[in-house]
Amino acid sequence: MESHLHTFLHPGEAKKWQERKEALEALELLVKNPKLEPGDYNDVVRALKKVVGKDTNVMLVALAAKCLAGLASGLRKKFGSYAGHVVPTILEKFKEKKPQVVQALQEAIDAIFLTTTLQNISEDVLAVMDNKNPTIKQQTSLFLARSFRHCTPSTLPKSLLKPFCAALLKQINDSAPEVRDAAFEALGTAQKVVGEKAVNPFLAEVDKLKLDRVRTHCNKIKECADKVELAGKKGVSGEKKETKAAAPAPGKAASAPSAASERDTKEAAKPGMAPKKPPPSKAGGPVKKGKAPAAGAGAAKGKKGADVKEVFEQELSPEACEEKAATVLPATCMQQLDSGNWKERLASMEEFQKSVESMERNDIPCQALIKMLAKKPGFKETNFQVMQMKLHIVALVAQKGNFSKTSANIVLDGLVDKVGDVKCGGNAKEALSAIAEACSLPWTAEQVVSLAFAQKNPKNQSETLNWLSNAIKEFGFTGLNVKAFISNVKTALAATNPAIRTSAITLLGVMFLYMGAPLRIFFEEEKPALLSQIDAEFEKMKGQTPSAPTRGSTKSGAGGDVGEDGEDQEEDTPADVMDLLPRTEIGDKITSDLVSKIGDKNWKIRKEGLDEVTTILNEAKFILPNIGELPSALKGRLNDSNKILVQQTLNILQQLATAMGPNIKQHVKNLGMPIITVMGDSKANVRAAALLTLNSWVEQTGMKEWLEGEDLSEELKRENPFLRQEILGWLAEKLPTLRTVPSDLQFCVPYLYACLEDRNGDVRKKAQEALPMFMMHIGFEKMSKATGKLKPASKDQVIALLEKAKASMPAKPAPPPGKTSSKQAAAPTPASAPAAAVYDSAPPASESKPDPKKTKPGGLASKGKTQSVSSDGNTSMTPTKANTSISKAKQTKQVVPAKKVPSKPVKEEEDRSGPIYILVPNGKEQRVKEEKGLKVLKWNFPAPRDEYIEQLKTQMSTCIAKWLQDELFHADFQRHIKAMAVMTDHLETEKEGVMSTLDLVLKWFTLRFFDTNTSVLMKVLEYLKLLFTMLSQEEYHMTELEATSFIPYLLLK
Repeated sequence: MESHLHTFLHPGEAKKWQERKEALEALELLVKNPKLEPGDYNDVVRALKKVVGKDTNVMLVALAAKCLAGLASGLRKKFGSYAGHVVPTILEKFKEKKPQVVQALQEAIDAIFLTTTLQNISEDVLAVMDNKNPTIKQQTSLFLARSFRHCTPSTLPKSLLKPFCAALLKQINDSAPEVRDAAFEALGTAQKVVGEKAVNPFLAEVDKLKLDRVRTHCNKIKECADKVELAGKKGVSGEKKETKAAAPAPGKAASAPSAASERDTKEAAKPGMAPKKPPPSKAGGPVKKGKAPAAGAGAAKGKKGADVKEVFEQELSPEACEEKAATVLPATCMQQLDSGNWKERLASMEEFQKSVESMERNDIPCQALIKMLAKKPGFKETNFQVMQMKLHIVALVAQKGNFSKTSANIVLDGLVDKVGDVKCGGNAKEALSAIAEACSLPWTAEQVVSLAFAQKNPKNQSETLNWLSNAIKEFGFTGLNVKAFISNVKTALAATNPAIRTSAITLLGVMFLYMGAPLRIFFEEEKPALLSQIDAEFEKMKGQTPSAPTRGSTKSGAGGDVGEDGEDQEEDTPADVMDLLPRTEIGDKITSDLVSKIGDKNWKIRKEGLDEVTTILNEAKFILPNIGELPSALKGRLNDSNKILVQQTLNILQQLATAMGPNIKQHVKNLGMPIITVMGDSKANVRAAALLTLNSWVEQTGMKEWLEGEDLSEELKRENPFLRQEILGWLAEKLPTLRTVPSDLQFCVPYLYACLEDRNGDVRKKAQEALPMFMMHIGFEKMSKATGKLKPASKDQVIALLEKAKASMPAKPAPPPGKTSSKQAAAPTPASAPAAAVYDSAPPASESKPDPKKTKPGGLASKGKTQSVSSDGNTSMTPTKANTSISKAKQTKQVVPAKKVPSKPVKEEEDRSGPIYILVPNGKEQRVKEEKGLKVLKWNFPAPRDEYIEQLKTQMSTCIAKWLQDELFHADFQRHIKAMAVMTDHLETEKEGVMSTLDLVLKWFTLRFFDTNTSVLMKVLEYLKLLFTMLSQEEYHMTELEATSFIPYLLLK
């Protein structure tokens, strides 16, 4: 080895980068040997360190990093003496953002870590953690997270843990979210390794929200720690079987942390990865389709669709590539690839193309062929005809073969370099699109844009943005990294070259088609002249809808129905786009000091608190739903005696709705309803601000949450003429736009009739305007029967107005075209989708005949809700008593079934005869996904607040019988005891139902732990004993969500 290595030291100092590259490639081949003889490698390490630290060519930096990784893997512990020399250089070089460089540096430092100890390199790591560059801080924390996994409590003592925790604690408060996330991951890993008891003393000053994030990462590490160990034991053989590479696979132990994540992805995508015992699969309810859950078509949605069948491939050596290429390409083609005569090179390309066209998909050695195309002169080809052919072949290989990201990384730099070429740009763009089809647009676009902006060629930058604009139209918007593109677009808008700015504005116009108004918020700080150009582009796009994707990842599907997948993906797009918006966690900024400021006796201090909230929201733009105690603080300010502060609070609530998006619906009951109360204010400007705020909330949530329950009727009940005018006017505007409404709208009818006779003329006028809108949903017959409780004089007057309103009653909106009701009924409602869209897709009330045994989760008006609106035989205005049995549903069309109306007790018995649990396919999985994605509040509190209870009620509404839900959330504890008795009776007969809703049932029992009534608590414990006995017999395995939302509260009790 020493004799060979000596020849590389002097060329390594060569001025020409090609010579340095050749030297490094030769060195890389030697260090790939699994074991190297110990010796003096000082000069070699010093030369490689110099390339990593000072060379401006990123390709050489990546090669040098690979050489260091190979040396560390080959020398093993003997490399430890060199570790201290190269670790600081590698960490400092993480400022480089190119993915191929970052990956090579990660592999190098991971390999080096295995040759030394954390103690030996701790000073170097700690020194770098104070660096101002966020990428360096992020990658250093991620390195620590990976390193901690190889430690034990003895190799990670308190003396070492203390300085690392101190440095990481600074980073969890960093302004860059990627730095914070990496720091949380490192702390979580440390906690997993040494235990919570050892780490907690260093986290004493950390607030609860951040501690929860550390625990979350700790739990994640728990899941993958075993896989990391397995990767170290089985990785080599597994890789060899998969890749069949000619060269041996070096440095497996070194790359274990990064390789583990790839294997995790692959394992997650494999069918049959569920627990071995069949009963645990019941946790999510019955699975009706026989397809594998992850590899099947149903799981291949959005971003995941491109990753399910991703081709993982190890990078091959040049010799291995030549050997593979020689088996499929003619000898003359191989010989003429690097000929000095351009005509011979052209002939070689023509033979190359013919060979690829004649091959079958599985016979195409993609990486080998791409490396042959990249062989000198590669993509620096000077003859445009040869270059055009070469780019066309890249596209052909990507389309026809099993093209991997490894192959893509070889060629992307060259393609980006040619994208702005007048003669070759078109072929380069087509090749990029072909790679996007093979490797997914989100990944390809991120690499391409990153490479383009790392260059200084304005033509390449503008044409890359033009390619991306067109690619989004072809592939759709699903899965794209919006945050990264926004950052690059801002860079492009600041460019001096007008072509780059124009391309950036065009790209923004395309993004606006998919994202709408929220996109503009990110560019409000641009110069007025530029902002006016952006607004003009957005104005052009208004009213247009994006066309359906014409291209996509053709290699990710696995035997599913393509047509169904396409529809599912399209229907999910709006929710996915909202998910793509970069959102900021502001929960840690809503401190107790801020909350106390907002509630201070001094109005000036209250105003300061509100100003701080406005600043937080302005900086964050879009936020995650966790906002701590802010709702209760803002609710208090809606009653403020200072009207200026009331208006400021309303402005904040408008901003909050826009910032949080559809997730704001969880705050409707505790914070939204008080907005309606403000509409009764005596000042017109305050009422106008309240109405504007209310509409901004409805835009995000839809109307369902506002019409459910008795909250709205209670507001209408108040004898405030301003409030009644505003509510009735608002309902008159909104109700005609809805196809169906919750049956609770009937609670408003008595007060609507009272408003028809109000002393205030404006109230009467608004009530008359709203009357036909109520009638279109409730029906004339029911509205007429509701007059039975009025005084005779009032009844005659109201019936006359009803007759008049009947003539002007509008028709219900037509259902959205191109969507079948059966499909909608079968699909669980996503939490992030606006509620209006959900019940707009439900069938009309008069057509609904639900069978309790076949109730679908999409039917939000299931059981009594829709029938109570249209049933002719029910004289009661109470929706909970309007539920009808199957036999009753068949008789709905009878005109006057007066003689057959049973007494109330019998009717209740009828209503309660069916199952109490409604099986919702994948309902539990959806709830887990929503909680992990922070779309709903995490079940974690010292005492249950209103928003948690409302959230649980909403989640239960689709899978627990309505009448039982009323009992569960009744104010009277006796009703809770009755509900538990019913649940006990159904425990053995509805095992599937119990298991499919176990997460919700256990959450309800945690609420009971906060009760003080001994009778209730005894019943709770009796039921829980029976429940867990049944689950044990069924060999049911609790999910992490079920355990964490229940066991801590049981222990506390």
